[in-house]
Amino acid sequence: MTSVPPVAIPLAGSQGATAKPKSEAEALKSFEAVFLSQMVDEMMKTIDMQASMGEHSAEMWRSVVAQALADGIMEDGGLGIAQNIQNNMDAYKARTGDLDG
Repeated sequence: MTSVPPVAIPLAGSQGATAKPKSEAEALKSFEAVFLSQMVDEMMKTIDMQASMGEHSAEMWRSVVAQALADGIMEDGGLGIAQNIQNNMDAYKARTGDLDG
């Protein structure tokens, strides 16, 4: 049986990042970016823009603004989720002696 090589899939909100990150830190940042984008999008759903823009326009506006806000937050260092996970992973590795990951 032959193995199938992995396929690079762009992640939402990651501007060209692929599903196979180069490093643990990159994977954690990608995770935080996707999480943040989804969180901001859910918060934006509470704003009623349909009355003034129409349903389709409001949906497009919300998506674009949510992504822009999430990107801005990530550019400013994010929420610290990636760093917190990294700290916990490092502590776990130190406890278990698994320094290779």
